[in-house]
Amino acid sequence: ATQLTTQDLIAATTHIGHAPSRSTPQTLAYLLGTRQGLHIIDPNATLAHLRRAAAFARLVAANGGIVLFVANDPQVQHLAVEAAEYAGAFYVTQWTPGTLTNAQQVVVKRQAMADTQKQLPTSAPKPDLVVAVDLTSKHTMRAIKEARKLNIPTMAVVDSDVDPRWVTYPIPGNDDSVHSLELVVKTVAQAVRQG
Repeated sequence: ATQLTTQDLIAATTHIGHAPSRSTPQTLAYLLGTRQGLHIIDPNATLAHLRRAAAFARLVAANGGIVLFVANDPQVQHLAVEAAEYAGAFYVTQWTPGTLTNAQQVVVKRQAMADTQKQLPTSAPKPDLVVAVDLTSKHTMRAIKEARKLNIPTMAVVDSDVDPRWVTYPIPGNDDSVHSLELVVKTVAQAVRQG
């Protein structure tokens, strides 16, 4: 994250938000203004929040913590898989409600399924950090809500139409661009690997 620049973020289109009519008041601090009918997210705010999130992810990994990448949207599931494999972390690409809050019941159901993914092991303790790749997916939002109930820190890209208060480490940016999400997720994965 220390080598990233605002130019890298702009090249990945992290600065493009939504129409002002869709924005939430909680994101106003991250916005520079409007251009061609869309909010422009401040790349400096994105960079500062991404560095903070990456530093926390590195710390979690350095202390032997479990990092879980979550993505439910088929267009970005590969980002969670690649990030987890690169970082030596875990991933979930189809969130089952209760994975964190009702783990014993979910474990029984998962063991009955032939699941070949390197998902969170059925016998593993709860994660120490949940990284949401696609926060606007209703299933990923369920993961965030479960993590919040258990006081598990979370991080995700939050666009101008998303309330950043849902996430412990919000990263202001474009959540509709695969390039934007990829840059953020790869940066977090690198931090986990370094930890």
